[in-house]
Amino acid sequence: MFQARKLAVALAALVVLPLCMTGLTSATPLPPPNGQVANVAVTVGGKGYKSGDIGGCTTAGPQAALVGELVMKGIATYGPAKSFCRYQRPNSSIMVTGAGFELHALAALGGPDIRMTNYKITCDNNGITGGAKSVGTWESVSGLPGQPTTKDNQTFTVEGGSLKAKLVFNEILEDDSAFYKKALLHVTLSEGPESSPRGELFVGKVDC
Repeated sequence: MFQARKLAVALAALVVLPLCMTGLTSATPLPPPNGQVANVAVTVGGKGYKSGDIGGCTTAGPQAALVGELVMKGIATYGPAKSFCRYQRPNSSIMVTGAGFELHALAALGGPDIRMTNYKITCDNNGITGGAKSVGTWESVSGLPGQPTTKDNQTFTVEGGSLKAKLVFNEILEDDSAFYKKALLHVTLSEGPESSPRGELFVGKVDC
């Protein structure tokens, strides 16, 4: 797949002249393989919190990032975590690890605290043979109606009062000839009272 990225960039370069002649712009170069510890976009009582990518690395550099504990009162806590990105021709390798993640948003409305400990997600791609391999794992998860496995796109819905949380483990975000993107955990908060948090939280994202 990384080889496909390089091919896509080369093809984009070939069509620059025709595109300019017709008044169009050339395609944006594909980003290098990368990983992030977290990404948060949440609104609470009409006020928004958007973090962008936290603890990001790329194979082009920086190739590692370390993040301390991140506490969002009444919403969630991310434990210390790190990301690591490496490209050793022809292989790209991405890894994100963390001490834990806790979702608190439901507890204020009578729902459970959801906890995950010692998680890791990896993504490896051979630029010659192609085909990314990615899996997210964890030591333990509590607060759910069942136990998640490493199966892709495993979904749970949990409620605290009228606030709903959808949790997707090992979610495939994109899978085509140029991109393979996956999140260890994707949380979506919806409905609930005006004062409750709504939006999305990601734990461990990889793109190789």
